[in-house]
Order: sequence, then C-alpha cells, then structure tokens
Amino acid sequence: MKNRPRPTRLRALAAAVALAATPLALVPAPAVAAEDEAHQVKGVFHQDEPGEVVYEAVTPEDWNGTLVLDLDFNRWTGEKREWFLSHGYGIGGIQRTQNQTAYEIKKYVDDLVATRGELMEAGTEEPARTIAVGASRGGFVARMSVEHRPDVFDGALAFAGGGAGVLGSWLSKADAVWALKTLVDPAAPLAINNLPDIPAGASYGPDYQQDVALAALVEKARGDDAGTARLMLASALEQATAWPSGAEAPGANDFEDQAQRIADSFAWANPQFVHKEIEDMAGGPVVWNHGVDYAALLEDSGAIERVRYWYDKAGLDVEDDLARLAGAPRYSADAAAIGTLDEKGTFTGDTGQRPVLSIKTIGDGADAVPLDAAYVQTFAAAGSSAQLRTAFIGRAGHSTQTFREYLAAFATLESRIGTGVWPATSAAALNERAATVEGVGVGPAPANFIEHSDAAPLRTWDFTNRHSYLSLYADDLAAGRAPDLANGLRNAAKHLNAGRLKQACGALGSVAEKVPGNRALSPAQERELGGQIDAFGGSVGCPLS
Repeated sequence: MKNRPRPTRLRALAAAVALAATPLALVPAPAVAAEDEAHQVKGVFHQDEPGEVVYEAVTPEDWNGTLVLDLDFNRWTGEKREWFLSHGYGIGGIQRTQNQTAYEIKKYVDDLVATRGELMEAGTEEPARTIAVGASRGGFVARMSVEHRPDVFDGALAFAGGGAGVLGSWLSKADAVWALKTLVDPAAPLAINNLPDIPAGASYGPDYQQDVALAALVEKARGDDAGTARLMLASALEQATAWPSGAEAPGANDFEDQAQRIADSFAWANPQFVHKEIEDMAGGPVVWNHGVDYAALLEDSGAIERVRYWYDKAGLDVEDDLARLAGAPRYSADAAAIGTLDEKGTFTGDTGQRPVLSIKTIGDGADAVPLDAAYVQTFAAAGSSAQLRTAFIGRAGHSTQTFREYLAAFATLESRIGTGVWPATSAAALNERAATVEGVGVGPAPANFIEHSDAAPLRTWDFTNRHSYLSLYADDLAAGRAPDLANGLRNAAKHLNAGRLKQACGALGSVAEKVPGNRALSPAQERELGGQIDAFGGSVGCPLS
C-alpha cells in the first residue's frame, strides 16, 4: 500500500537554483523532449508496514535526461541537490528503514524503480539514463540495482563498502566478536548468533542490549595489556583498519596508536542491532564458525605483526590463545535462513553489462577494505570484470569522501555509460578529473585518490557458494568421517542452482535417509543434521517429512 500525493509541478525551479560555474565534461545523455516540464513527486511506499519508506524525485526544467537515484536521498544536503539540479540532472530516492526490513536490498531497489515510475506518471519523459548511487547501506543497494534491475539501471556508483554482500560482510565481524568474548570474558551477556529479540516498543539501534554488552566487553579488554592483545587478535580476524579515525594515519609500526584507534571503533564497527536485523529478515542465524581455522586466518589477516607486538608486551603467547579458540565450542547457522539471505542480499556479479564503480576510503572501520576485494572476486567468477572498476581514497572513516571526490567518481561512471569505454581510473586520473569540478558545495580541498592494495578477504560468500552451507555443515559435523553426506548435499546444491528442483529434492531425500544411525554422527548430531536438512528442504520446496 502507498499514498500517492498529487505531484507538484516546479515551473520556477530553474530560476530558484543558481547555476554552477563550470559543468563537468560528461558524455551527454540523449536529449529528452524540449517541452518536458519540471516535476516533483513525494509520497510513501508500504505505508503502515515495517518497510514503510518516504520517496521523492525531482527533475529540473532543463533536464538532461539522466535520473540519479539513492537509497539515502533524504540525507542529501541542499547544496548537493542544488548542484545536480543546476547541472540538469533529475534526482530522487527513498530513505532506509531501521527494523527487520533494514537489509531487504532488493526491496530497496524495487522502491527506487517505483520512485522512477511515480515521476513518469507525473508526466516526465522516460529517463534516457538511470544511475544508482549510494554509500554504506546505500552502496549495497547501488550494487544490487544493476543485478536485480539491469533493465532500468544503466550503471551504479557505490561508496563505503558492501561489496562482500550482506552475509559475506558479517562472517568476519562475527568471528571478531566471538574471539573477543571467548578470550576476554566467556560469561559476557553477548550472543554471537541467534541474538535475543529487541524488546517490544524499542528501536533497532546502539542502545540494544547486545550493543551495550559489546561496548562493555571492549572496555574490559582495553583495561590492560593482556586484554588489548586479545582485542588486537579479535580485530585482526575481521581485518580491521589501523586507521579508523584521525586526520593522519598512524605510523606503520606504531602499534600503540593503532591499538588505541581500533579499540575506540571496535564496538561501533560491529553493530549487533544490525546483526539482529539481518537475522530477523532471514528468519534465523546466518553466521557460523564450525570448521574455521583461526590460526590460518590470523596468518592471512595482514595484521599479525601488530598482534604479536601486543602479545609480547603482555607477556602472553598468541599460540596459547589460538589453541583456546581452536578448542572452544563453535556455533552454526540455519541453512534455510542462509538461503533466504542468498535471495535478498548476495551478489552474483551479473549486471547485464551495466558498469559499476566502487569507491572506498582505506580507513573504513565499518567495512574493511579487503571486503571490496571480495566484490572483485565475484565479478571475476562471473566473467564480468570488465564491468567493474575500483578506486581508493586516502582517508579515515566510513563514507568520508568529499563532494569533489564524489563528483569525480560520478563523472567517471557517466563517461563509461555514455561511451561504453572506461576512462582512466588510476588515482592520478581521478585526482586530475576532480580538479576540474566546480560549483556549489564543492569546496577548495583537492581530491585524495590513492593507489592501494590490501590483504585478501578472509571469509567470503557470493553466488559461487549458493546453497552450499549444508554440505559445509555436514562435513564439519562429521569431521570428514562421512564424505557421502557432504557430497550428496553438494550434489543437491548443484541441482538447485541449475533450477532442477526435482533432482535436488531427490538428492536431499537420499542424504536424509543416510543420517539416522550414521556411525559418523552422535545421536545429537543426527538430530541437528536431520533437522537442518528437513527445514532447508521445506524452504526450497522439498518437504521431506
């Protein structure tokens, strides 16, 4: 359900908006009808439902035919709106929710498409180009726009992460929180998955009891060298940046300064209320750590020198704590919930030949830089690397790009859309392009795009993993003693991914028959695996009992 207010015609819009001095040198969109008028639409989608969002879109009288849509359009400043409108762009979008629909990424895309439709119903010509832009959660949405609706979106510009997908972004976060709790205070009132409900009437936010508990755990850890060492180990498992705050980066070997900054940002960077939102959306726990080798993860994290410095300072042996993690009880996900999340928030890299430009600040504490490498891997696996370009900004913080940098990136993407060929996307080329940007709100500071490389992501999840969780679960549960179970579940996944439901159901049923009395499983494990297979089968249309 939605409210559809009568559209407001903005005949005086061009006069009200001051023109900027010099427009960007972009490849123009095909011309729209000369008699097209300025329009504005506003309203509400999904009224009185959890996914309720306000929408708005505006086109100027001298519209150039390009419509720019953003999940977080309600956060656009007046200067940002003025810049785009004065350069002839149509602009619009919605606002994010903060509840169980918060990471319904495809729903957000559909809402952006519906916003575009409202504009056309108001009398606007069909856009010659539609471009999705977004930062943070909006980055997820921008990326998904060209996968979910390549028939509508001509390209996507994503800032501040999201490249690993919803599940891939959270696996390492859960590792970090679990390791900190296990090593510092196993009795802390902090759940790792299957988080407690948010009390009725309370909002999803940082005052959620689990976020309070995490903040308290971090404060306990940083109270002495031993706790700080363990906090550094935990942060390494999510590849936390050493520069999450501050105008200048800490020294490469200044592990004291790095630790202080990481400790300051750790709880903020791992919001448990977001984890709860994702679980609510998926219908169950979606992270796991059975079968995970934390010693190997630390070795590959890119942060082992910082960790060893702090363990030496505290007089501890990191190998002892890695052994504690290896022997600690593990947690599992729900295969059906992961399947739901795959449908709603996992990337495929298939953009229908639509280009994506991904921009990231290297000091992003909320979304580690290696997670953008996961996005690159997804496009490579999909055979669509030509559609993706990435660039980095030398600055701390989450979504801290300047407006100059934002517009340089936008110019780059629009050039690619218009010509079919990527312009240069090196740091030098982007900085040179940014130097030509002028207009309201741009500011005098030069852009700071840099060349950057980082460690590979530790744990990833994309379309290549689709429906594979059950086989991982079975293999880890039986510790390799029953390979026929894992092989049968992998076979079922292949059939599901190929759309062969009948064969998939047959494979699932065959595995289910082998679980009772299996010598590789204890009675409790039989119940766990049998329950997982049964629930998953029901979720994909294969009732097994």
